[in-house]
Order: sequence, then C-alpha cells, then structure tokens
Amino acid sequence: MKKIISVVALLFVLVAIPVVTTYASDGDVNADREAQIAEHQQFILEWYRAADFHTMYDGFRLFIGERRVWTPFISETDGVLYIPADVLFYNLGAISPWDSDDYRELSSLITQLPNRGEQTVFSLGGVTIEFFSHLPLIYVNGEPQYLENPAYIFVTMLVPFLEVAELINQNVEITEDDDGNTVFTLTPQTSFDEDTVTFLNMLNANAIVRHRRSGSLAPGGNIDYVGGMHPGLVNSRSARRSLYTYWNITDRDDVFEVIARLYASGHNIRYLTEHINEGTESPWGDSGLLGWDLGRVAQVASISFVAGYITMDEFVELSLPAAIILQMHFDSWEEFGENFVHGSAFWLGNRRGAEAQLRHRRLAHEEFVARHVRNIPPWDMDFSWAMDISMEILAKLHDIIYGFAVS
Repeated sequence: MKKIISVVALLFVLVAIPVVTTYASDGDVNADREAQIAEHQQFILEWYRAADFHTMYDGFRLFIGERRVWTPFISETDGVLYIPADVLFYNLGAISPWDSDDYRELSSLITQLPNRGEQTVFSLGGVTIEFFSHLPLIYVNGEPQYLENPAYIFVTMLVPFLEVAELINQNVEITEDDDGNTVFTLTPQTSFDEDTVTFLNMLNANAIVRHRRSGSLAPGGNIDYVGGMHPGLVNSRSARRSLYTYWNITDRDDVFEVIARLYASGHNIRYLTEHINEGTESPWGDSGLLGWDLGRVAQVASISFVAGYITMDEFVELSLPAAIILQMHFDSWEEFGENFVHGSAFWLGNRRGAEAQLRHRRLAHEEFVARHVRNIPPWDMDFSWAMDISMEILAKLHDIIYGFAVS
C-alpha cells in the first residue's frame, strides 16, 4: 500500500469514566494513568462480551496510517460495523470543542444537553461533527445531515464505522492478514501526491530533527511524519499546546492569521531594513531571511495538521506558495537550511541561552544534510502545476490581514 504520511497515537480513553492527568514533562506518561487506562479497557471489554446482541470481532485489526490502533471491539448490529466514536476520532487527532482550551484534562465527551439527548461532539480539521444517540441525524459544522445507520449509546457512543470514515475524508482499505484477521487501514484522503507532501514537510526539517535530537515530543521528532509526529490524543494535545505557547494559536482562525503574517512580513522586512539603515549589504542579498520566515510557514501548518486544526490538503495548500518562493531564492536544500539557521540567529539575538539554541539548530541542519537530503525529493522538484493554487491561497491570506483580496 502506498505510504502516506499519516499516523495515530496508541491511546484509548473510556469516555464513561473521565481521566485527569497532568503533564509532568513532555512525553511522560505516569504509571497510575497507564493502570487506569488498562482497567478501563478491561471494563469495557467485559461489558461488550456480556452483551449477547453484539458480535465481537476478535480477528479485527485497525490501522490508521501505519500504526496499529488498540480498540476494545468492533460490533455488528443488523449487519453494520460499529466502533466507539472516541477510538476513531481521538486516534485521528480530533478534539472536543468543549475542552479545547484545557490541555491538561481528558474530560468526558458524552454529556446530557437540554432537549438534545445524549450527544458526542468532535472537531477535526476544521470540521465539527455532532452525533446523537439512536438518531440518524448528525450536524456537520452546524448543518444537518443524515446517516443511513444511527449512532447509539452502549457504555460509550458507537458510530457506523465505514459510513463515518467516508464522512471525515478517510480512505478505508480492507484486507486480510496471514492469520485470517480482517484488517482495516485508514489514510487521509488528499488531492496531492506523496512527494509533494514530503517536500513541504521537509521545509520544517530543522525543527523536526532538532526535537528528535533533544528527545522532545513538541512539536515532534520523526522526520517521516507531517509535523514530526503522528496525530492522536497525546500528540494532538502536545501540538496544540506548542502552538499556543510559541504562536498564541488556539483555533483554526489563528492558524490562517499567523501564516498570513509570516507571508506578509515575518522577520525579513526588519532584517533588510536594518541593513539598509546601517548602510550594509545582507549576505543573502534580496533573499534576506525568506528561508527562516517561509520555513516557519511549513512549521506552523504541519503542526496545525497534527493538532487537528486543519486538514492534510490545507497543510499542502498553505505551504505550496512557500516552496515556490523558496525555490526562486535558493539553489538547494543545503542553502535553504543555511538561511534558516541564519534567521534563527537574527531572531535569537543576544537573549539568554541564544548561543546554545543556535548550536542545536546548526547541528540539526548538519544532520539533516548528512542523513536525509539524499532520501527526499530534489530541491528543483517541479511545482509549476501549483501556481494557480498558490496565487489563490496568497490572495485569501492577504484578505485575512488587509480585508480585501488581491486579484
């Protein structure tokens, strides 16, 4: 199967029994929480195995991207496959709008609301979906739609697996492994090829490699994944926390505004202005700090994908203009990376710890060049097909800042 950069976190939280955790440090999962999760998993297994009107599929395997997702069951009711909504959505990086401002609490998503019955709400890639128990009615961004098969409550909210996967733009491949297990593999639908996604993700390579070297999980350190880490409950929350801490981004609108401002100015204008005022010439000429500013466009866009704020296609569309502009100003991945490091030095200035931070960024660049450049699409990859898309995106971003789009 064609490899697509999309994956999932191996974590299931039983919504009927909320779990509260604190972040002692990034990536640290305490033993008490693991024990609670294991207890809850056993609890739900026993409930479903005791229900004679459900068929348990012991030979069921669920993968999102290339990672196996633990799910306690898949049930069959009237010939329709059902799956816990939280297992599906959390492992795709979805969030609940009800707790999106609290990154520390894993709260229940099933809530009694007046006149609405039992309801579950998830937000993923700018799409908010509301399910109602025993009703074929759902709301997608506030607009009613109908499912052929209703969601229903049995310990937790169950949703029709294949129907909902299609609704949230997931490709589903059904195969059988060597042991006779039925394997469902979900990958995000995208209009763009793998090389395009990889190229754009590599514009954020310095941050990904740097965080791998430091062992940090925010924003991630795996160069094979968009944003450096797979989506899912833990990583998506980590990505949202990172976006808030460094960019003051708390929602989808903030993502587009920050990226619009990086395209419009970033640090490049101040950098070139200082050289003009000092009567000196930038060592990068008119290119200034474009590598630094536009590399951060890809950084914000890719982490926002992991956070569940935007879709894979939106990550690509927001990053494409950066790739085209950068190719016009730099001749290689190496040169682009050097400019990114130079921009880091300008941004860090003389602040405390700047020397150490700059050294880490320099080492990350050297490692990227030594280990990864030969395995990724070439710097001169053809993006002529993307010119119209890029112009449309830049016009929309211009409108966000200035209140009108350019033609």
